[in-house]
Amino acid sequence: MTDINTTKHYVRISGKILGPFDVTQLRSLKDRGRLRPEHEVSLNRQNWMPASQLSGLFSEASAQKSPFTSEMVDQSQQPTQAVEWYYATGEEQQGPVSYKQLKKLVAQGLLTGDDLIWHSGLDEWIPVRNQPGLISKNSLRTVSARNKHGSGESAADSQTLLWSALLRQLREAMTVAQLRKFLNSLVSIGGGAMLIAIALIFVYSLTLAIRTNTIWPAITGIGMMLFASALRFAGLHSLQAGEDLIFTSPQQFSSLSFVKIIAVLLLTIGVIFSSFLFIGSIELAEVAEKIPLMMAASGLLFVFVIGASFILQPEGMNISLTRGSRAGNEGIAILSFVMKLLMRLNTFVFVSSAILACASYGSAAYLVAFERENPTLVGDLILDPLLISLTSSGAISLITAGIAPLTAYVLFAMMSIVIDICQSVLQLPTSSSIVMAEQSRRLGDGSNDE
Repeated sequence: MTDINTTKHYVRISGKILGPFDVTQLRSLKDRGRLRPEHEVSLNRQNWMPASQLSGLFSEASAQKSPFTSEMVDQSQQPTQAVEWYYATGEEQQGPVSYKQLKKLVAQGLLTGDDLIWHSGLDEWIPVRNQPGLISKNSLRTVSARNKHGSGESAADSQTLLWSALLRQLREAMTVAQLRKFLNSLVSIGGGAMLIAIALIFVYSLTLAIRTNTIWPAITGIGMMLFASALRFAGLHSLQAGEDLIFTSPQQFSSLSFVKIIAVLLLTIGVIFSSFLFIGSIELAEVAEKIPLMMAASGLLFVFVIGASFILQPEGMNISLTRGSRAGNEGIAILSFVMKLLMRLNTFVFVSSAILACASYGSAAYLVAFERENPTLVGDLILDPLLISLTSSGAISLITAGIAPLTAYVLFAMMSIVIDICQSVLQLPTSSSIVMAEQSRRLGDGSNDE
């Protein structure tokens, strides 16, 4: 049980977050029937628990009929025009407004049938469509027109038919659930590839030690294996921590326009750079040099194409599409989206780097075992340029696979502080208006009792 006497809690009812409320306000909500044991409360808007676990709020005594019960029933029977209304679009609560103002918002298309409304006589938030007399045929036509033309995407799409068709195909290629499953599979493939790379380091080092009749390559190989193992651990756990951050920070976009822009830029950059790498690999003479560069080109193109597919599914990054969301929310969503995108792209960087490390160390092991009869060493340094190139490529790939996800996670975590501060600032007017309304109603109740 959690003590509520010295803390403030947020309340989540039907997916909508209110607060924070102190103990007096929580008890007032409970007595009015608005807060029930099955509703959720939180100290930080991230970790939620049933309200029944709050110490001293719900007890056997509180299970008895509340002195506010009859008052609440009387309020619920008041004409809807006489009470103060609150409305919610996305995660934002607004109000209080009069019934006339609420009806005007619906008529203007600023509130849809799916948006939620509430007044003091209701136990929970209800959809606009469930309030009799609030939606007329004219307002329905306005809402339909807003949903169709409000974002302006149709006009832009008609001028970019080729890109729009390509983006639509990428977006429809896989569902969010399939993308998440694919993402988990990629992480498993990357982890397995790094294990294979570690084994190839052992094979390469041991073979080089035998061919050169010295122990230093084996000792160096053991050290590299330990380092690669630590990098594998850092990469896998950073990716998992990043996923946890993604699904504890919800935001809203008002349209897919920004998402489409980033997807087009990613596809363009991926095609250009992978083409340069592929052309460069063709000009190389030896096959052992061609393979790592071709794999790097393929991996780069893979990263950007699959990354674009994930971008076009913002729901998979815990970002919903909410028409008409506030400009401040859009700005926060863009900042959060960029950080989440960076985290997701590092999943593909992890996989591609691990596979490239396998190819590099595999090629090096093959050369030492079958192509280089007497590798030249000075001390413990290899003088063969191709072996130096392959082992350096493998080492850089392993370092990238471990450090890149870790760096992205740390940056995401630090920027989450800024995102949370911005969200709190945006919610201050709404939260304070709700608290002031609660306090004014309590004062009114007290004056009526006198």
